[in-house]
Amino acid sequence: MVDRIFEFGNWYGHGTATLYLFLGLYIIGLFFNKDKIKDTGLLIGETFIFAGFITLIFKSFFGRWRPFTNHGDFAFYGFTWSDNDHLSFTSGHANVAFCLSTVLASTTDNIYLKIFYYALAVNTGLSRIYHDQHWLSDVVMAVMIALLISKVLISFHRGEEKTPVNID
Repeated sequence: MVDRIFEFGNWYGHGTATLYLFLGLYIIGLFFNKDKIKDTGLLIGETFIFAGFITLIFKSFFGRWRPFTNHGDFAFYGFTWSDNDHLSFTSGHANVAFCLSTVLASTTDNIYLKIFYYALAVNTGLSRIYHDQHWLSDVVMAVMIALLISKVLISFHRGEEKTPVNID
């Protein structure tokens, strides 16, 4: 049972769900002239691209060994493009899952739906550790990148500008 739950987490973070939702929501929004749906699709695509690019830079620059290689959690190979065994830091699956969940959660005020979206992403992060693909720190860093990029892009799309905090 646990394997099946984590298999779903692996799929959710793989990018397939993100691609389907990006294309589906964007096209539906265009076709039915629904800006909120179109913008949600666009946000999903943008977070995927921006956060994915940052994750790719981290993976290539650090070249961290994956857990299944038994090199230890502080073993870094250095700059690499090719060998998947050296691309542990940060988790791309967790990054994708948290970007998607953050965008979806931003579209509702329903707390239970928000919890559901984030539970899907947490499942993905745990599945990467469970399947010995990533260290906990790989997943945590991916979550931080995903949340930062997603929140910035959501604010940008909504036209929310940060105003200085008045201490008086």
